[in-house]
Amino acid sequence: MLVASVTVVALVGCGFYDPTEATFYIKLTNDTSQPVVVSGCATGDGACNGHHFEPERLNSGSSLPTVQGSVGALDVELISSTTGKRLGCLPLYFNHEPSGVTVHVSEMVRCRKTYPVR
Repeated sequence: MLVASVTVVALVGCGFYDPTEATFYIKLTNDTSQPVVVSGCATGDGACNGHHFEPERLNSGSSLPTVQGSVGALDVELISSTTGKRLGCLPLYFNHEPSGVTVHVSEMVRCRKTYPVR
Protein backbone atom coordinates (compact mmCIF):
# COMPACT_ATOMS: atom_id res chain seq x y z
CA MET A 1 0.00 0.00 0.00
CA LEU A 2 2.83 2.39 0.83
CA VAL A 3 4.45 1.80 -2.59
CA ALA A 4 1.19 2.64 -4.38
CA SER A 5 0.82 5.89 -2.37
CA VAL A 6 4.38 6.97 -3.15
CA THR A 7 3.85 6.22 -6.85
CA VAL A 8 0.65 8.30 -6.98
CA VAL A 9 2.34 11.24 -5.21
CA ALA A 10 5.30 11.03 -7.59
CA LEU A 11 3.05 11.01 -10.67
CA VAL A 12 0.92 13.89 -9.43
CA GLY A 13 4.06 15.94 -8.81
CA CYS A 14 5.27 15.54 -12.40
CA GLY A 15 4.42 18.50 -14.59
CA PHE A 16 2.82 18.05 -17.99
CA TYR A 17 2.54 21.00 -20.35
CA ASP A 18 -0.22 20.88 -22.93
CA PRO A 19 0.11 23.80 -25.39
CA THR A 20 -3.59 23.59 -26.26
CA GLU A 21 -4.38 24.75 -22.72
CA ALA A 22 -2.71 28.11 -23.41
CA THR A 23 -4.68 29.11 -26.50
CA PHE A 24 -5.70 32.62 -27.41
CA TYR A 25 -7.22 34.42 -30.37
CA ILE A 26 -5.54 36.73 -32.84
CA LYS A 27 -7.17 39.23 -35.17
CA LEU A 28 -5.91 38.79 -38.74
CA THR A 29 -6.36 41.82 -41.00
CA ASN A 30 -5.90 41.96 -44.77
CA ASP A 31 -4.07 45.24 -45.23
CA THR A 32 -3.16 44.47 -48.84
CA SER A 33 -5.02 45.72 -51.92
CA GLN A 34 -6.09 42.24 -53.06
CA PRO A 35 -8.39 39.58 -51.58
CA VAL A 36 -6.57 36.52 -50.23
CA VAL A 37 -7.41 33.07 -48.94
CA VAL A 38 -6.26 32.23 -45.43
CA SER A 39 -5.83 28.53 -44.54
CA GLY A 40 -4.59 26.97 -41.35
CA CYS A 41 -1.66 24.57 -41.52
CA ALA A 42 -1.19 21.58 -39.22
CA THR A 43 0.54 22.43 -35.94
CA GLY A 44 4.28 22.12 -36.48
CA ASP A 45 3.99 22.19 -40.30
CA GLY A 46 5.79 25.50 -40.73
CA ALA A 47 6.26 25.07 -44.46
CA CYS A 48 2.53 24.35 -44.91
CA ASN A 49 3.23 21.36 -47.10
CA GLY A 50 0.58 19.17 -45.52
CA HIS A 51 -3.20 19.46 -45.29
CA HIS A 52 -4.69 22.96 -45.07
CA PHE A 53 -7.64 23.63 -42.79
CA GLU A 54 -10.63 25.93 -43.02
CA PRO A 55 -9.72 28.08 -46.05
CA GLU A 56 -11.44 31.42 -45.80
CA ARG A 57 -11.52 34.32 -48.26
CA LEU A 58 -10.42 37.60 -46.73
CA ASN A 59 -11.18 40.72 -48.76
CA SER A 60 -8.94 43.77 -48.74
CA GLY A 61 -9.56 45.77 -45.55
CA SER A 62 -11.41 42.88 -43.85
CA SER A 63 -10.44 40.97 -40.72
CA LEU A 64 -10.80 37.53 -39.19
CA PRO A 65 -11.22 38.13 -35.46
CA THR A 66 -10.75 34.56 -34.25
CA VAL A 67 -7.55 33.00 -35.58
CA GLN A 68 -6.36 30.68 -32.82
CA GLY A 69 -2.80 30.57 -31.54
CA SER A 70 -1.14 28.59 -28.76
CA VAL A 71 1.68 29.59 -26.45
CA GLY A 72 4.84 27.69 -27.38
CA ALA A 73 3.34 25.98 -30.44
CA LEU A 74 4.04 26.93 -34.04
CA ASP A 75 0.76 27.77 -35.74
CA VAL A 76 1.06 28.93 -39.35
CA GLU A 77 -1.53 30.44 -41.66
CA LEU A 78 -0.99 29.94 -45.40
CA ILE A 79 -1.83 33.00 -47.49
CA SER A 80 -2.88 32.27 -51.08
CA SER A 81 -4.36 34.27 -53.92
CA THR A 82 -7.99 33.63 -54.81
CA THR A 83 -6.69 31.60 -57.78
CA GLY A 84 -4.73 29.28 -55.46
CA LYS A 85 -1.19 30.68 -55.86
CA ARG A 86 0.82 30.43 -52.61
CA LEU A 87 1.82 33.95 -51.58
CA GLY A 88 3.47 33.24 -48.24
CA CYS A 89 2.94 32.24 -44.63
CA LEU A 90 2.03 34.03 -41.42
CA PRO A 91 3.78 32.33 -38.50
CA LEU A 92 1.89 32.68 -35.23
CA TYR A 93 4.58 31.60 -32.79
CA PHE A 94 4.41 33.19 -29.35
CA ASN A 95 6.27 32.37 -26.13
CA HIS A 96 3.63 34.23 -24.10
CA GLU A 97 -0.10 34.87 -24.30
CA PRO A 98 -0.48 38.25 -25.99
CA SER A 99 -3.46 40.48 -25.37
CA GLY A 100 -5.37 42.06 -28.24
CA VAL A 101 -2.84 41.16 -30.93
CA THR A 102 -3.48 41.97 -34.61
CA VAL A 103 -1.42 40.36 -37.36
CA HIS A 104 -1.49 41.82 -40.87
CA VAL A 105 -1.42 39.89 -44.14
CA SER A 106 1.43 42.16 -45.28
CA GLU A 107 3.59 40.58 -42.53
CA MET A 108 3.63 37.25 -44.42
CA VAL A 109 7.03 35.72 -45.12
CA ARG A 110 8.32 32.93 -47.32
CA CYS A 111 7.00 29.61 -46.00
CA ARG A 112 9.69 27.56 -44.25
CA LYS A 113 10.01 24.94 -41.53
CA THR A 114 11.03 27.23 -38.66
CA TYR A 115 10.33 30.81 -37.62
CA PRO A 116 11.49 33.10 -34.82
CA VAL A 117 9.28 33.48 -31.77
CA ARG A 118 7.29 36.74 -31.60
